[in-house]
Amino acid sequence: MEQARAGDVQGAAARRAATFVRANAEQALSVDDIAAACGVHVRTLYRRFAIEYRLTPKRYLRQYRLDRIRAALLVAGEGATVTTIAVDHGVTHLGRFARAYTLSFGEPPSATLRRAMAARRVVRACRNAGRKEARTTAW
Repeated sequence: MEQARAGDVQGAAARRAATFVRANAEQALSVDDIAAACGVHVRTLYRRFAIEYRLTPKRYLRQYRLDRIRAALLVAGEGATVTTIAVDHGVTHLGRFARAYTLSFGEPPSATLRRAMAARRVVRACRNAGRKEARTTAW
């Protein structure tokens, strides 16, 4: 019974750490920072992350950032750049970021941004064509 309770407490620490990562992902975080914020030792944090998420804390942070960057690229406005979006999300090495992004999503970040921008242009053109057609159609 005591072991089950200890596991629950440590599992809660891993969930607190994940919440901390999500709230502070734009910051330059180390595993030591995450462990300290959750009040656990680094080794405990690694062990609990392996059990709860099947990832290391650093890998969890990296994947969370990549997911956030992808979401930002998909909704970015005209004039947005991959560099600006990546740096805004805490990326410090653009080459490593681009490689990790491509491995995670199967396309470079520039392709995601280009595709999202093209899709918005098509939607905008269709809306404009629909408005023009509505004005010229007499019922």
